[in-house]
Amino acid sequence: MVVNGAISTQGEDPMNILGKLTHGEVEDLRRIGRKLTFESGQAVVRDGETDQSLGLLLKGSARVVKTGPEGRRFVLAFIEEGECFGELALILGIPRSATIEAMDRCEVLMISAEQFSKHCQAHRGFERALLLLTAQRLHRTSLRASGVALLDTTSRVLAHLTEIGELVETPQGPARRCELANQTELAELVGTSREMVSRALKLLEQTGEIRRSGRLILIPIPA
Repeated sequence: MVVNGAISTQGEDPMNILGKLTHGEVEDLRRIGRKLTFESGQAVVRDGETDQSLGLLLKGSARVVKTGPEGRRFVLAFIEEGECFGELALILGIPRSATIEAMDRCEVLMISAEQFSKHCQAHRGFERALLLLTAQRLHRTSLRASGVALLDTTSRVLAHLTEIGELVETPQGPARRCELANQTELAELVGTSREMVSRALKLLEQTGEIRRSGRLILIPIPA
């Protein structure tokens, strides 16, 4: 993560490419890139665009969105501070495969394909870090896709809530705790409709697999 121009590796995410670079390497990237600001909800890049610049998220968070043929939106992934996007379009020379939307106020460094090529000639470490990150991201996507194909809607909803929930102790024993802010966004994440998510939550509550109080959801952990 970039903090006041310095690199912090505490709690480093494997997807955080900036956390793998030295301060000098980050400053070199800043000199060759264009820094842009996006407000919440704005598209940073759009699906189908032919621009092949690499994006580095300096501040804020974003989501990767794909719209299906019937207009239904699917959230494919999230991008956090220090991560990059657009590496496939850059490496393969293909159009953007999804839209990147700002979730809050974002600062993004955009590096053109030409500048990227010149930079990598002098900074092989950056190129290796990007290739490793790309392989890790594709592996994660493959695992997620294979898992989704095997699960029905109710199981996918429960699996996602369990994944994002924090471990807490309750009078009834340990549980995963999460706050459900938006059923529509949850539907996008698990690849279904809001109505199906609502039904899945009711079924999970009826079977005792979750406990709900308003937006708060507890998922009991079996002894």
